[in-house]
Amino acid sequence: MTPTHLGDLCVYAVRYALGRTSGAPSDVAAAVREAWPAIREDARATILRDVRLAIEDDDDDREHSRRGRWRLGHDCDRETWTTLLRDLETP
Repeated sequence: MTPTHLGDLCVYAVRYALGRTSGAPSDVAAAVREAWPAIREDARATILRDVRLAIEDDDDDREHSRRGRWRLGHDCDRETWTTLLRDLETP
């Protein structure tokens, strides 16, 4: 698998898993964390942007009490994404 394919697949997986309330968020987060050193820079930037935007949307949903329609799903799913973002942004 080329670095381009790996980066693209990770972007696709993150976009699929954001907002899911199954095992997908934790599985994808673990895979992205493991693959991070091999993911090319433009794909990394896309992943970080997508996760940040989803967290912002989720903040807005929760602030306006849109129960059951939170962007990131359940609290455990939100924790998965906020932890991943923190881990990826920490050198």
